[in-house]
Amino acid sequence: MEDEELRQKICTKCDFYKEGEKLQCNAFKVNKKLIEEGKITLDEL
Repeated sequence: MEDEELRQKICTKCDFYKEGEKLQCNAFKVNKKLIEEGKITLDEL
């Protein structure tokens, strides 16, 4: 899964998200890792 797709699914739910911003906070990195490892799905977020 591409970072941009993950950003749309994960980051847009965050109160601190600013449209067009490409920064990756730690919550994004942790969620991305958990998704890649199959421990959670995007639907579970």
